[in-house]
Amino acid sequence: MAMTPDKSACAVGVISLVGDKTAGTLVLWLPKASFCTVVNHMFSENHSDINAGNADAAAEILNMIYGMARTRVNLKGPNLQPAIPSVMWGGDVNVSLNGYDSTSSLRCSCLGQPFMLLLGLKQVKS
Repeated sequence: MAMTPDKSACAVGVISLVGDKTAGTLVLWLPKASFCTVVNHMFSENHSDINAGNADAAAEILNMIYGMARTRVNLKGPNLQPAIPSVMWGGDVNVSLNGYDSTSSLRCSCLGQPFMLLLGLKQVKS
């Protein structure tokens, strides 16, 4: 599953997840307007673009989302541990979830701005 929500400027946070029997990737995709609105609200700043100085906020937001979901997810048994997130930004960002047994996408909004979460999971041999 390749995911390219659109070709406009965006910030993307990606985190790898590894468990005893399951591995996965969690992706946060924020269009530029969504990214700037959320970051400006969180940090009381006034960004109008995504750049090297603020793009890491996508990773911080992804860490917060996973941190809130982690306990509930791991109660189901996968014991997924996150790696350090990576961040991409620009106008031509593509994320591939090919090779996963299961993929899901969730379109969301925050402060009236859209964003997307993508999850790919696969079974791994012990």
